[in-house]
Amino acid sequence: MKEFQAFWQNYANFSDRTTRRGYWIAWLYYMLIGFGMPLLAMFFARAGGIGVGLITISMTFLVLWNAAILVPSLAIAIRRMRDAGIHWALIFIIIIPVLGFIAHTIMLCMPSKDTELNRDVPVV
Repeated sequence: MKEFQAFWQNYANFSDRTTRRGYWIAWLYYMLIGFGMPLLAMFFARAGGIGVGLITISMTFLVLWNAAILVPSLAIAIRRMRDAGIHWALIFIIIIPVLGFIAHTIMLCMPSKDTELNRDVPVV
């Protein structure tokens, strides 16, 4: 839970570092919330016959959730890449269809490196 708290407390912090564990635990939490809410709404709509209203509300929540995590998710990805010793500008590799997503995920999975660029930068 502390990783998810750090995710929100450092929402616009693009200059520090984030460990591999910190990144993936925060990612897990925001994916559970982002996918859990619409699935829960569809379950209740199907089981209770509530209808389209609950699904519309959950989809609205999903859009708002994705807008709210845009800057923090960019910040944590850049901090993670910095911790792995990768230049932050390579985050834009994700724009390349399929291969960019795979390369981006591999870069985020790389272990921490102690380089000259990030030696004095604190880990959050």
